[in-house]
Amino acid sequence: MICREGIELLGQPEYALLDSLSKDDSPPNLGTALPTLAVNAEYDVYPNIAEPTYWWCLDNLKTNGVDAIVKVFRDGTTLGMKANREIPVRDLVWRYSDWKNEKLYDKGDLVSC
Repeated sequence: MICREGIELLGQPEYALLDSLSKDDSPPNLGTALPTLAVNAEYDVYPNIAEPTYWWCLDNLKTNGVDAIVKVFRDGTTLGMKANREIPVRDLVWRYSDWKNEKLYDKGDLVSC
């Protein structure tokens, strides 16, 4: 993608990134230098690793409290955290990617999705 600010500033189409990602045998191992937790309006708590979806949800603050949330975070037992550590990127590509998608992504953002 070319724009006035430079080449590939907005990323590449999903389909253009999939060939190299489909050969990646390592798990994503997404992480952050400064772990932070986000709480939504329903008191569900999410780590700042990826988008706030049910497979990353640590627990509900109101229902189960801080201790349960910290334990899940520390042990990495959400579906998203397990997949992040265990499932190779290539498997995620073959299961969830759209080989015709023209939406623009940075390689790291696509893996995160």
